[in-house]
Amino acid sequence: MTAKELSEQGAKYQSLLEARDIEDVLYGDEGMLGGVRDDDDDDDDDDDDDYDGASGSLLTEELTPRAELPPLLLTLAQRPAERLHWLGASFGLTQPLFRFWHRLGFMPTYLRQTVNDTTGEHTAIVIRPLTMAHEGGAGASRWATEYADDFRKRLTSLLGLAMHKMGVDLALSLLDPELQPPEGTAAAPSSEQLAFLLGAYDMRRLQSYAHNLVDHHLVMDLVPLLASLRFTNKLRTPLSHVQAAILLGLGLQRKTLDELALELGLPVSQMLALFNKAVRKMVATLRAVEEAAEGASLPDVALAEAAGSSMRPMATKLSDEMDAGAAASLRALQADQAQKQAAWLREVDDGGELAKYAVKGSDSEWAAALGGAAVPSSVSVRNPAKEAGMASKAKDGHDKRSPREGSGGKAGKRSKA
Repeated sequence: MTAKELSEQGAKYQSLLEARDIEDVLYGDEGMLGGVRDDDDDDDDDDDDDYDGASGSLLTEELTPRAELPPLLLTLAQRPAERLHWLGASFGLTQPLFRFWHRLGFMPTYLRQTVNDTTGEHTAIVIRPLTMAHEGGAGASRWATEYADDFRKRLTSLLGLAMHKMGVDLALSLLDPELQPPEGTAAAPSSEQLAFLLGAYDMRRLQSYAHNLVDHHLVMDLVPLLASLRFTNKLRTPLSHVQAAILLGLGLQRKTLDELALELGLPVSQMLALFNKAVRKMVATLRAVEEAAEGASLPDVALAEAAGSSMRPMATKLSDEMDAGAAASLRALQADQAQKQAAWLREVDDGGELAKYAVKGSDSEWAAALGGAAVPSSVSVRNPAKEAGMASKAKDGHDKRSPREGSGGKAGKRSKA
């Protein structure tokens, strides 16, 4: 609070209980605000002159009525009013009482979190700023509006705690949101704020629910955030009174659908349909913010057109260029394969590692084997070296088996004897 606000004065409405026998007495009109006039000091001086302290003392003084004494009570016309900056009132919060004070322009600034033990009501304090004609209404009463806005901001958090059982209609009256904002005054968090508030998949879940692709249970964890943004005027979207009550009950007071249905007198299916429409409007506004941020990150249209105007068509077609590149690659591959084949042939002629894979037989032997006929599926060409090796292996095997066979014969003869 500033020093000027601390110095401001106010008055509080106080309810009075009067007995029936004094109802007709105009006590409040005549002397309710009685006081001392500005010229009271002069009258007091005159009274002091009537008493002579030197002529007697308190022990010898005779009490006699004094003449021309000022009246104890003054009329309201005789008593100038003080300069007041605000009027206030406190009462047990009920819907009819708050509606009465709200229609008179009073704004809520305080609400006790615990209920009264006797009445079971929350104590509320409301104020109304008073401005003079020369002060200007908007600037002089801005402090009261700031108090009321701060109260509503704190109330959005308290509705889910100490005031969970408060009626939805009464809570909506205390918040007093602007349900139908004028055209062109829509507000929404920035893209940076949305990135901080919503996760990577939160917006996708909201979009899926807005398009009736998933059930409302999938987005119930995001409803308190949406309700807080909407009722603190950080997200201004049009809502009906019933939609605002449903959003407040589900998001701020954490009530169930059955409790709201019993309180509002609506079926659950109708409430879900209205709730889906409200979420769809809010998601559309948030989606527009994200799209605008993505659009701002794209290159400027003028720069793109300038870059396109400097482009010229190619001298050759892309297909011709691709065919020429493929032909050049094929020629390079063929040349490489020819070099590898020549190196293999030289290695075979020199008796290298590949020589053992060379096909045997001369051209005359191949011509004799084919006999001038068509090329068969398989041919056999004599290999003298291979035949000599096989013959030597057979001879060695025969020499090794001969002693065994001789011994076997003798054994047979013995068995016969």
